[in-house]
Amino acid sequence: MKLKAHQVEGFIKSPDPNILLVLIYGSDLGMIREHARTLANHALSGGTQDADPMAGAIERVDLDAATLARDPGLLRNEAASVSMFADPNSQNRRVVMLRTNGDQNAQIVKDYLADPVAEALVIIEASKLTPASKLRKAVESDKNSMALPCFEDDPGTIQRLARAWLEAEGFRIEAAAMDRLSQRLGADRGVTRQELERLALFVGPRGSEKRAGRDVVMITLDDVEQMIGDGAAASVENMIDAVAGGMLNDADQALTRLSLAGTPAPAVLNRLRTHFQNLHLAQGHIENGMSRNEAMRAAFRPSLHFKRVSTVERQISLWPKAKISTALNIIHETETSCRETGSPDVTLAAYAMLRLARAAKR
Repeated sequence: MKLKAHQVEGFIKSPDPNILLVLIYGSDLGMIREHARTLANHALSGGTQDADPMAGAIERVDLDAATLARDPGLLRNEAASVSMFADPNSQNRRVVMLRTNGDQNAQIVKDYLADPVAEALVIIEASKLTPASKLRKAVESDKNSMALPCFEDDPGTIQRLARAWLEAEGFRIEAAAMDRLSQRLGADRGVTRQELERLALFVGPRGSEKRAGRDVVMITLDDVEQMIGDGAAASVENMIDAVAGGMLNDADQALTRLSLAGTPAPAVLNRLRTHFQNLHLAQGHIENGMSRNEAMRAAFRPSLHFKRVSTVERQISLWPKAKISTALNIIHETETSCRETGSPDVTLAAYAMLRLARAAKR
């Protein structure tokens, strides 16, 4: 069976206990891993909040595509394996996590679904799969399986999720602060969560002296500005502007800082692609008669921070529409290559950024 993108959150919050295998695929790797972790924890705890962490470690196993390809029977063997420490009266389920790419393990999964283990939940994390994918077809056509698509969040969804996460942690955020924060948050769920956790640590816990006497800590625009300034050297915005502005050395240094900070290369490429798409949209508005400032306000949502306006104006003069289209093709090809198992994604991203920065200078 399969779900549409807007139905995924509901399934994650309340998984169907009759589902024995879940395929989570798409272009948002952070969201894929977050959903996989949530489903695994739910199965390991039997749907309760007081799971034994040691039992969870015992009843979960992780497999990779290459290992499974060498030993096709391993998927069934691990699913059917019962720990000697397992409680026979527990509602907990054995969890098998598989990270794969494309259709490498499609036939193995199809064979497993012909006779699945009822006491186990198999969770498969995959990259972007087309409707013609053999793996997708095998899962979507099986009544005991579920396919969940995960694609990048739009700006509205990012803000909604950010507000919900902050409120759950005891924070509220001003509208202006959220607009500024949105410029930093990536479309990748993993990047978004990292930035929100960093902001929460920066502002402080509920009832802190900084916000003494208030039931909920209010995050202001000044809080966000200070937090971003604290990490400005490693910001994605600096990398984007260096690449689009043709500053080769700055672009290389920015990517190095982001890599050292733990930001995944695919997330960096995703933000870079979004920026060039916005530049392309702005050029289209200009062709239709808008002034440059009007075009920028219409194309960039949320609005650019005032400190970046002149920088992006210069980028528009460097990148006509045809040149932007070529840049987007380069980014797309690099993103595709990064999804291949074992690919040196940081190296691929660095090479793509070098090509784009050189193109900006020409």
